[in-house]
Amino acid sequence: PGLTGFDQMLYVARNKHDIFDELLAKTYHEKATRDRKCPNKTCDSTAGGCPCVQPGGDPGLPVGYKTLRVIRVEDSEMWSRYAERRKQIKSNRSSGVRVVSPPVMSGEVADNNPEAFDPLDSDINEVHGT
Repeated sequence: PGLTGFDQMLYVARNKHDIFDELLAKTYHEKATRDRKCPNKTCDSTAGGCPCVQPGGDPGLPVGYKTLRVIRVEDSEMWSRYAERRKQIKSNRSSGVRVVSPPVMSGEVADNNPEAFDPLDSDINEVHGT
């Protein structure tokens, strides 16, 4: 029997949401950017964000985030492409890569929660992302 493909989205149990809340808290960076539109519709697009979305502005910048839902995407075709590209990168970087410094902010949370995050390959600076 051959392998069969898969393509599904699964809700992660609510009792695991605290892991993702920790990830959001550890990686939050208070920074406004041009892509955050003025919530008051009074300012034009501004490099670094308009005054309304700055810390202390009105309504200001979010001060944190709370996990409401986590959906795990399982897609065999996407995973195969990812695994193949990772193999190519590893082959192209056989002499090594420059270590990311400081370490990515998500690394500690991912390392401390192997039930939620697969191990990463530091030889190619693999990081968790969305």
